[in-house]
Amino acid sequence: MSGLVALAAGTGCAGPSAAEASQMDQFRKEITKVQADNDRLNERVSALEVAQGKGAPDAKRKEGAGEVPKLQVVKLMPGQDPDAPAAEHDDDDASPDNAEPTVIRAEGNRVTQSGRGKDKAKEPARSAQAKSDYDAAVALVKRKQYDRALEALAGFLVRFPDDPSADNAMYWRGECFFAKGDYARAAEEFLGVTARFPNGNKVPDALLKLGMSQAKSGDKDKAADTFARLRREYPASDAARKIPRE
Repeated sequence: MSGLVALAAGTGCAGPSAAEASQMDQFRKEITKVQADNDRLNERVSALEVAQGKGAPDAKRKEGAGEVPKLQVVKLMPGQDPDAPAAEHDDDDASPDNAEPTVIRAEGNRVTQSGRGKDKAKEPARSAQAKSDYDAAVALVKRKQYDRALEALAGFLVRFPDDPSADNAMYWRGECFFAKGDYARAAEEFLGVTARFPNGNKVPDALLKLGMSQAKSGDKDKAADTFARLRREYPASDAARKIPRE
């Protein structure tokens, strides 16, 4: 290609004739064509180099496509839906090999889990000490030793605030104040039972004694509202039937 350029340059220095001018024009066209062909060749070489650079990862992907990942084996028990999700397993909490395995059962729209993987319901556990302290405090109430009973019940509530009998303990404190004639303090305890343990079994009785304490304190309107609530929320309870007549 350099020879063609030199020839074209040398020819142009001698005052070209018409034939020579035509020849030079032809040279220019050929040179342009050669340059275009050279550019296309360079583009093809670049494309091949790029393709070769990506070839290895592509091959790896093709090789990996033929591999089948290992699936977790889950043992199904009778009645279990194969599509039910498997229980998650945490290696950090692994139990000995002879521990009971986790089993998931599907029954209709319900999925139940048994074995060591089953989460136990978190219910407040009652210790032997809590039961002993509660029984001793209630015994003081029944012996009408109200001051000592109030102290014992208060200590029980401080030590065992989440015990299943905590609502009963607070209720008995209200009974102690009511028996002592301290109706304002009694009302506080009974109201505390309904507020702190709204789903407890002592709420109807607490509402009854709350209304009675309010009535004894001379607050007839509050007492009427409390009794109305008792009738509305617990109409079939024994406490509702014990509401005093006006």
